[in-house]
Amino acid sequence: MNSELKVAYFGLSHLGIVSAISLASKHVHCLGIDMDSQLVSKLERQEWPIQEPDIDEAYNAAKDFISFSDELISLGECDIVYISQDVPTDDFGKSDLCGVENLINLAAQNMPKEARIVVLCQVPPGFTRRMKKYHSNISYQVETLVFGQAFTRAISPERIIVGVDRPDIPLDANYAYTLGRFSCPILVMDYESAEFTKISINAFLAASISTTNSLNEIAKSIGAKWGNVKQALQLDRRIGPYAYLQPGLGISGGNIERDLQTLDELGPNIPGEISLFRTYLANSQRQKLWIIEAITNYVVRSNPKAKIGVLGVAYKENTHSTKNAMALDILSKFSNNIAGTYDPLAVLPIEFSTVRVFASAQECIMASDALVVMTPWNEFLNLDFNCLPRERLESFIVIDPYGIIDQKNLPKQLKVKSLTEI
Repeated sequence: MNSELKVAYFGLSHLGIVSAISLASKHVHCLGIDMDSQLVSKLERQEWPIQEPDIDEAYNAAKDFISFSDELISLGECDIVYISQDVPTDDFGKSDLCGVENLINLAAQNMPKEARIVVLCQVPPGFTRRMKKYHSNISYQVETLVFGQAFTRAISPERIIVGVDRPDIPLDANYAYTLGRFSCPILVMDYESAEFTKISINAFLAASISTTNSLNEIAKSIGAKWGNVKQALQLDRRIGPYAYLQPGLGISGGNIERDLQTLDELGPNIPGEISLFRTYLANSQRQKLWIIEAITNYVVRSNPKAKIGVLGVAYKENTHSTKNAMALDILSKFSNNIAGTYDPLAVLPIEFSTVRVFASAQECIMASDALVVMTPWNEFLNLDFNCLPRERLESFIVIDPYGIIDQKNLPKQLKVKSLTEI
């Protein structure tokens, strides 16, 4: 073991915290650095600002090899400095890279000249090469962060993809040792290929999501059951059990949208031709209209004063992030009808501070005339509607886009609408 090696993660966002703990769990000395002293203090007290199922277990395996600091001078002790700040995006999927570039500049000023900078956050092709103006020994590494599965994927990655200036030259010993701790294939290529690989992965995910949603719509129109189709597709090795085959409300979260926007801008500008990637974005926006139409047609049209309870405000399960979450659009669009919300982890943004937040899903049901499930949390699998009196059950509507609720034990009078059934 290289007991003298020290690796820093500069920028303790979701990505930085998960990555630092994951490497430290491999018994490599890691230093998490952030200029936010309050954040550092919380991390030292193990008050995690992120929600991940396995964070305590991962930290317990790493605690002897990790520390946190808000002092930039600490970078002078490190052999490798990962730039690990999440990249913010606007409502149109545009990335703001100023913060990342600033961290690279600060790192270069405070770390040893021979040490390596590794850009871990997601950046467009050409970005890492431009950053050589700050530090010549710089690499790009594809991040694998998936909210709710972050530690599983970070500790046991399928592969590691690295972009360098000279892929024909072997990686230096410190970097090779660090990557080798993960015991997985390591793909080394030039900067632009590695940067483009990450975007390409998200493009394939977008294709799977968009294709699934479109096929599900056709299945409904011809009377086919998508659940049967999905089972067959998952047994096809060209598609497989991990494919995105669950119909949903388009693409959300910000990261895939960002990469589709980048691909649309990188593609050739052919007059009259619509980019494939712009089509994915348009398909996603159209799919999001489904929930608006369902609430309008099945709830508000028959009862304009209906009180609607919203279960789940996170953009997906096992995360507290509400970035591009469709639930927020529902709260805005039907503000006069909203009874309140409940989510096991996510907190509403400040602009929704007047919306009532229930302490449980059960409270939300009791206060509502209709229920909309916006995040497929496992907690919602066995909701209890038997507490409702018979006369309320007969008019109560549940809109469950993802089909998360187990309908076997539901009262027969209850009306449930899902993406695969309407």
